[in-house]
Amino acid sequence: MKKTISLLFLSVLFCMSLGCAAKCAWVSYQECIAAGGGMKGVSAAYRNITKNELSFFVLGRNEIWVNLYGAAQRAAGVDVIPDEDRTVYRLSNDALTFHSREEPAFSAKETEGISTIKSTSDAAGAQSWFIYIPRKFCEQEVSFAARGVQDESAERQRAEIAAYRQEGYSVLDLHSAMHAQKMPHVDQYYRTDHHWKTRTALWAAREIADALGLDTSALREDCFTAETYPNCFLGSEGKHCGRIYSKPDDFELLLPKAETSFTRTFLKSEETKTGSFDEVLLFRRHLERTIGAENAYAVFLNGDDAVTIQNNLNPNGVHITFIKDSYTISVAPYLALLCGRLDLLDPRYDKEIILPFIRENRPDYVCVSVSNSMGSHTLEF
Repeated sequence: MKKTISLLFLSVLFCMSLGCAAKCAWVSYQECIAAGGGMKGVSAAYRNITKNELSFFVLGRNEIWVNLYGAAQRAAGVDVIPDEDRTVYRLSNDALTFHSREEPAFSAKETEGISTIKSTSDAAGAQSWFIYIPRKFCEQEVSFAARGVQDESAERQRAEIAAYRQEGYSVLDLHSAMHAQKMPHVDQYYRTDHHWKTRTALWAAREIADALGLDTSALREDCFTAETYPNCFLGSEGKHCGRIYSKPDDFELLLPKAETSFTRTFLKSEETKTGSFDEVLLFRRHLERTIGAENAYAVFLNGDDAVTIQNNLNPNGVHITFIKDSYTISVAPYLALLCGRLDLLDPRYDKEIILPFIRENRPDYVCVSVSNSMGSHTLEF
């Protein structure tokens, strides 16, 4: 059986190679002519071959190739998919997870960065919180050491929490909260993506609100209506392996039953819109495009753009500014139901405006919720 599958797979690859070669030759010929022919044209054609068509095929950036490669790996029972940047592991419940080595210690530059944020927040009269974002896998549930893979995630978690506490932050450890509430980590995340599911994001919003002393009754699950989009989300890890290797996830939205009114402003484009929760905080077009070509998770706030959300039904409510990564974009719409205003700034893209923003807007709380997978450079100012 395995021999038959291998021969079939190689036959398909051979046919694809012929098609790829024909296309590559035609495009390269056009490049050669456009460059004026001669050696200059040949050089242009060569660059096209090495940097475009063949590299896409050989390196696995062609979606058809990724799916076929993943299918062969699945048939062979392979549960480790190497890639040029991060390796994907298939866990016992069929979930996929990235794993890359982390520095277990908290660096001096990281410490300086969080100290700068803290002092700026203090000067603005804001309370400073660190929200520890759990990983998709937990060392108590998944042993990478058993696979011969070095894993410093537990050491890194302890180092991060200790560093923030040392700088005077209040800390909410959602990793420990999951364990205390007997929530297996891997069940809280999409099988094919590193982000948490919508119900887990709602849970995180309740945990954050409770830590800040807010009334969380409006965030009970029975306050929402669920809508499910079946098999529509092939996440980041799934895109590395293909939809045959791992079936796409269902994607769920939770819509408030109560009346809502928000004004959302994207800070860089200055685009402003007022309307309901669904109208201004969700971008459903991300759920309606081709699997693999779209990021369904960006249904929340259209992704990672810097944004301010005003709750028009609670104008005197608490003002929270998040320095965050992508995990928080699914939490923010639900937490905004309890706030007067909520801001999201991502240090990967908005670093230059973070400190001036805190000084000028003087929020009640500044919450840092940057996961350890982002790297130390993101909080260096």
